[in-house]
Amino acid sequence: MANEPGHAALRVENLNLHIGAGPDSIPVVEDVSFSIAPGEMVGLVGESGSGKSLTALAIMGLLPPAIRKFSGSISIDGESVTASTMDRRVRARSRKLAMVFQNPMTSLNPSQRIGHQVAEAVREHTPGISRRAAWQRAVELLDLVEIRSAERSAKLYPYQCSGGMRQRVVIAMAIACKPSVLLADEPTTALDVTVQKSVMELLKNLQEELNLAVLFISHDLGLVSGPCRRTMVMYAGQLVEEGPTTDVLTRPLHPYVSGLLRCIPTRALELGVLEPLPGRVPGPGQAGEACRFVDRCRHAIEVCSATPPPLEQASADRRSRCHRWMEMETLEHTQQLPAPADPDVAGA
Repeated sequence: MANEPGHAALRVENLNLHIGAGPDSIPVVEDVSFSIAPGEMVGLVGESGSGKSLTALAIMGLLPPAIRKFSGSISIDGESVTASTMDRRVRARSRKLAMVFQNPMTSLNPSQRIGHQVAEAVREHTPGISRRAAWQRAVELLDLVEIRSAERSAKLYPYQCSGGMRQRVVIAMAIACKPSVLLADEPTTALDVTVQKSVMELLKNLQEELNLAVLFISHDLGLVSGPCRRTMVMYAGQLVEEGPTTDVLTRPLHPYVSGLLRCIPTRALELGVLEPLPGRVPGPGQAGEACRFVDRCRHAIEVCSATPPPLEQASADRRSRCHRWMEMETLEHTQQLPAPADPDVAGA
């Protein structure tokens, strides 16, 4: 893994997920390995169907019943949550790991005041705490996530809150357990551009203040370009590129990333035309035995249809799954590709 040295708050090694069991099982996530250091935010980018959310659900231990085959290892602060008993896995995850989902209303009880819901999360992770102390801590957490007049706002019901405010409540619930790792699965997708920016700033501030390791999942290249020091790109269940965000977005080593960049509106203004990425991500079991991007790639050659490319270490901090990664800068003229600097610029 590109950031192997040093302590990892989250480490995923050789993660494989299959629908069904036995010889006819269908892979949906294959050989995914990465690590995230304390205080680091890493972006995980790709179109819908790439396997991003399944990877996060595997880390959380929330895989759907259709996933019948699991292999690989996951550890949090050096403690395995895959090779231990179920009770220990649950305790390790609940104590050190939290997740923020895309739609906050699916995480909130519409019949309870938001302060009570945050207080409930506090009590769950703080044995012996009184209800009064839990309420006070809930107000502190609401203030920490920058909800105005936290004491008064704690008495509101979710329907009385804006979308951005509800997402902040969910983030407050997530950090109530004082986690080491926070998974954010497209937490801004349902929000307007202005609110997206404020929520991203909040996540960045919490990451720094609480020394959180954050895996930020998105299809939006603009969002990862600001707060994420590193970016990983998934396609059809595989990691296809990883590296420092600026390098990935200005000098991509995989044609899929180049294709996503050509879809960005600011790039279209430069070229005078918006270049859509043709085709779609192959569904489970639809990918061929060779390069999974070959049918959409404008740089494909004979070897791409015959041999699956390995995920190669292109440099000390970069990886690429492409037979032609060494030629990509010349093929794409990537020195002319600007990194999307604005957090309201969407990718694929």
